[in-house]
Amino acid sequence: MKNKNVPYKLLYYLFVVIIILELILIAHRSTFSINNLFNFTKESTGLEQGIKNKKIYTIISLINKNRISEFNLSNELYKSKYNQAKIHTKMFQRVVEASYPSKLNEKSKIIFTSNKSLYSKCKKIDQEENIYVFNCK
Repeated sequence: MKNKNVPYKLLYYLFVVIIILELILIAHRSTFSINNLFNFTKESTGLEQGIKNKKIYTIISLINKNRISEFNLSNELYKSKYNQAKIHTKMFQRVVEASYPSKLNEKSKIIFTSNKSLYSKCKKIDQEENIYVFNCK
């Protein structure tokens, strides 16, 4: 009786194909684009594709556009219509990560809000869509 081993070369190629398929799956799930790989030296590469929440992207755009070094988020941005704590964590985490080196500071006079009537006595700095930036000195 002969020993019927699978050739190692076949196993090697099968293993490589499986790894490539796994990498494609991971790239698809994390919204990775090959264009990001070639444009990695450009500022904000992948920011718009990587951040799905439009409010978060708008806040980050306003921070960069107005060169804000310290800011605060109003309370209504943390709440969702379902009052999920997960939304609060996601908003906080994404804004802090993507706005670096700008810092979130609860004592900052520059406030981001989606309800402009709450800050009517403050000076409006900028607006994009339904997000407003106020300076409350």
